Amino acid sequence: MASALTSAEELRPWVRAEVVDLRSTGAPTEEKYLVDTNVLYFIHYERFGDLDELGKGARPYQLEHYPKYFKRVRDHEGKLFVHRLGLIEFARLVERAELNFSTQSRRLVSQRFPRKLT
Repeated sequence: MASALTSAEELRPWVRAEVVDLRSTGAPTEEKYLVDTNVLYFIHYERFGDLDELGKGARPYQLEHYPKYFKRVRDHEGKLFVHRLGLIEFARLVERAELNFSTQSRRLVSQRFPRKLT
């Protein structure tokens, strides 16, 4: 079983772009950043913090490193971009999360107010 690649140096041979390590403390140096769907999901999905209810909450590194890095990018006046396929994936993630929230709330209501058979 292959192990997950964890550092920017390990990813460099596989990706044709500069991989930025969000854990770095240096100031961002680029004007434009291409971000993946997970970043979009974290930044723009209003109910991201509520995903804990579904057992799909933010991972500790997302809560720790994403906000700090994006604040530094904003302070540096950097711009974030996403590929159009990333938007499709983002929409799918949001739709699935909303469906899960809806299903969970219906389940909770039916547990609190069971139907009586007549």
